Amino acid sequence: MLLSLEGLRSRFDRASAAGVELVTRAEQGESRVTPRSSATTAGGARGHGARSRRRFRVSFFRLSLLVFLVASLAAAAVAGNLVWQAYRGLPILASLAPQPSESTFLYDGKGQLITQLHGPEHRVLVSLDQIPDHVVHAFVAIEDHRFFEHLGVDFRGILRAAYVNVVGGQIIEGASTITQQLARNAWLTLDRTYVRKLQEVFLALQLERFYTKEEILEMYLNQIFFGHNAYGIQAASQVYFGKDVGELTVAEGALLAAVARGPQLYSPYLKPEAAKDRRNLVLDAMVHRGFASEGEVQQLREQSPVLRGLRRPAEYPHPWFVDYVLSQLLDRYGPAQVYGGGLHVYTTLVPSIQAAAEEAFRLHLDPPFPLDAIDPATGQLAVQPETGGVFLDPHTGYILAMVGGRRHDESLELNRAWQAYRQTGSAFKPLIYAAALEMGYAPATIVDDWPSTYTLVDGTQWTFQNHNLLYRGLTPYREGLALSINTMAVKVLEKIGINTGFESARRLGIDSLVERDAQNRSDRALSPLALGALTRGTTPLQMARAFAPFANGGYRIEPIAILRVTDRHGNILEENEPHKEVVLSEESAYLMTSMLRSTVDWGTGVVARLATGHPVAGKTGTTDDDVDAWWVGYTPEFLGAVWMGYDQPQSMDGVWGSTYAAPIWRDVAAAALAGTPPSTFVRPRNIVELDVCIRSGKLPGPHCPPGDIRREVFRRGTEPRTPCDVHYVVTICGDHPNYLAGPGCPNPVARVAIRRASPWSAYTAVHEDTERLVTYLPADAALEAPTAVCEVHGPPQPGIPYVGPVRDVKLYAWRFQFSPATITVNFGDKVRIHLESTDVNHGLAIPEFGVHAVVLAGRPVIVEFIAEREGTFPFYSAVFSGRHWDRMTGTLVVLP
Repeated sequence: MLLSLEGLRSRFDRASAAGVELVTRAEQGESRVTPRSSATTAGGARGHGARSRRRFRVSFFRLSLLVFLVASLAAAAVAGNLVWQAYRGLPILASLAPQPSESTFLYDGKGQLITQLHGPEHRVLVSLDQIPDHVVHAFVAIEDHRFFEHLGVDFRGILRAAYVNVVGGQIIEGASTITQQLARNAWLTLDRTYVRKLQEVFLALQLERFYTKEEILEMYLNQIFFGHNAYGIQAASQVYFGKDVGELTVAEGALLAAVARGPQLYSPYLKPEAAKDRRNLVLDAMVHRGFASEGEVQQLREQSPVLRGLRRPAEYPHPWFVDYVLSQLLDRYGPAQVYGGGLHVYTTLVPSIQAAAEEAFRLHLDPPFPLDAIDPATGQLAVQPETGGVFLDPHTGYILAMVGGRRHDESLELNRAWQAYRQTGSAFKPLIYAAALEMGYAPATIVDDWPSTYTLVDGTQWTFQNHNLLYRGLTPYREGLALSINTMAVKVLEKIGINTGFESARRLGIDSLVERDAQNRSDRALSPLALGALTRGTTPLQMARAFAPFANGGYRIEPIAILRVTDRHGNILEENEPHKEVVLSEESAYLMTSMLRSTVDWGTGVVARLATGHPVAGKTGTTDDDVDAWWVGYTPEFLGAVWMGYDQPQSMDGVWGSTYAAPIWRDVAAAALAGTPPSTFVRPRNIVELDVCIRSGKLPGPHCPPGDIRREVFRRGTEPRTPCDVHYVVTICGDHPNYLAGPGCPNPVARVAIRRASPWSAYTAVHEDTERLVTYLPADAALEAPTAVCEVHGPPQPGIPYVGPVRDVKLYAWRFQFSPATITVNFGDKVRIHLESTDVNHGLAIPEFGVHAVVLAGRPVIVEFIAEREGTFPFYSAVFSGRHWDRMTGTLVVLP
């Protein structure tokens, strides 16, 4: 039975102790052995001592042998245990091909590389024949010059490293071959243990059995880490030099071979001098091993590397479009596959249009709203308006360009082109008019542009007003949309029905409509739908999708950014074709386009005209207090939606959809269509043209003035069949045209007037800005027939006639000014002002004398009052007639 080393040591100690005790007792005369004769005793003692010494020598030899055997067995057991642990921890060897993560590649619409997406490992696999020989030689020279001689393990190197490690008392030096490094980097950890080293040896031997030297080199150069997230020689070439591996010079290849030994020690970005020294060491090794001559590398040693420079993680071309694609890829494939699966993603991007879009946003917005401006109140960067825009092909839905903000700082940050939900204002109105066109209404359909009061679902009364407080009276759809008239949009929606308008907007492409939220808000209401005051808002991408049917003949087309995705082996994972759904008749689409072209020709979107002659249609949008500004426009080939506003909504003070959004779109469209000859919107066969009266929407009647007759388009079957019944003839007093002719009028005159189906009533209110009492009335009020009969030429009126002094004054109101601007009278005069307006409706207010009169265009009135007070008194226009009406002021001077 074998004893343990401790057992042997214990027994040996006990035996030694017993012998010492016996000798001691004998010397002290304490032996209990019976005494013999001296001779016998002495001889016996000598014989016993000799036997004891022989027995002790034999026992010590046996003990030493036993210890050696036990130690050998223990060492063998330890070694066997190490081998077993190493073998047990080996990866499955069924397939020794490493599976490194590989970056995903993004390509533009023409198949040109845009950028690469990668996570912690940025890797681009290349074949060995793509790597120059001098780059391969640099790695072999410095890492494993006997690579082509050994079988995966360099035993000379192992013996040398073993000696160094034993002397040093720890693992100081390795002898890993390139094959062993591949095994370690591809399958093992970087722990410096004997178990891991044995595993490395086993795998290296296996690799040499399965693969050629060239295949091992290729796998190795694609696997190793070069720092700064670069894995593999191709990624390293791009990170350090901004070029493909095939373009590397001898010095650049040597530098990468130097970096591979330890990026934290030899990265030229971190430690340029150490990197240069290590690179020169590689060059020396290349000379020493016969891969280069001294003459070839002599000058290279003094050269400093020319580096590309490190980029921020979010710094890549066309970042807003790339982020949009990346977000879709992550949703479909997950981070592991996107950042490490080696996907090849073919997109719809047109880089020239994307670059033009980025430049247009910068040129238009940076000067008035600089991003580096300092807020004097806080000393911090001033908060500036942001923006977002998307541009696509309306026939395919291909997204050609996208801008999600004014500055891109990090990957997947807020992309306002598709993630910022904002109010659209009037840009939403075409979606409501489109529903009306589908129901048979036409661009010539008439709506009375005058405020109406409605009872809302919560019982409150609401009067819709136009943003400029101007009202035009009887107005066709075309003007209503081109001039963005609020009251008309509300009345159109009221006419077709709220549910019809809601479903129309949803069908066209607005997915963010709210049926009913937790606060009981709903977009199935007049205000949200008619004026774009949506509960949640919507995005430029959704607005572009909703306008696409107008441009392409009635098809809802889903925006597409990704055409095709393949895996690293070329297998197709997805392929996207344009998906079309009919949501509008081609006739309605054409009629809407015709109306929206008027917006650009003479409406609110004139600034969006293209100098190239391409026809443009579109719509501006501005929300209350100028918080959001929009332009959605298109040509037959190109469509774009642009939004502008603060991330945290606040007023932009005078910024409308036509201020910046429309010019930005115009510049992008001009770049996109450069070199493309103008084309026209295709007219369907069922569209007809005929002359109509723009006051009635019907065929011209005998009394329609030439200025009220216009050529208009209709869907066949909806064109008018009856003549105008709005224009008719009345007889007025020629001397006093503000009155119908009476029996005694000497100069009766026949005049064409208009009649409206529903009467209107002027209303007077205090203007918020000027605090003046102002009267509001429709612009066409002057075209209606007078309601009062002339009394000047009739019988004398009862009463006491005035016998005092009379001062007659002629006062003209024209182009937002009075002429004369100063009226001088005497105290006590009866002032008789003959007030005449020659352009639009105006008025006269002299508050100190109770004067508040309205003068309709072309219909003079007489204003009378007694100058009962001395002094100087202001007067102003009493009718709101446009943005400069408040400039119409004058002075009345009453002398003593």
